[in-house]
Amino acid sequence: MRYGLAQVAPPCCSATPACLCGPTAGRFFIDLTSGVTPQHFTKGEWFVGTAALTSIIYIALYELGLATPSVWPATLLAWAVGFGFRNLSLHFKWEEPEPWQQERLHVSQGPAPVEATAAK
Repeated sequence: MRYGLAQVAPPCCSATPACLCGPTAGRFFIDLTSGVTPQHFTKGEWFVGTAALTSIIYIALYELGLATPSVWPATLLAWAVGFGFRNLSLHFKWEEPEPWQQERLHVSQGPAPVEATAAK
């Protein structure tokens, strides 16, 4: 008998991490091989949020029975929602929210004074 995450948890607990890992890893490797900074390290874009939204929409449609005879209706509707959200977020320049009042790990002291470097 096989045991896995799908047997011990609801489908949303096993499908959502899988839906997040694929696009996240894929985009990371594409950006690295293209020689650009990965989107994960730049401010703002709803890249991972779009994958999360799409997977949650698919799970909701699956639970509503739209994937019973065939998975295509649920898949196409979830894709359309995710694609539409991504295009709207790019068009209107929506940015992911950032934490408020982040504490700095260390205070920047700025460049060394000229006197200190000249004495060496």
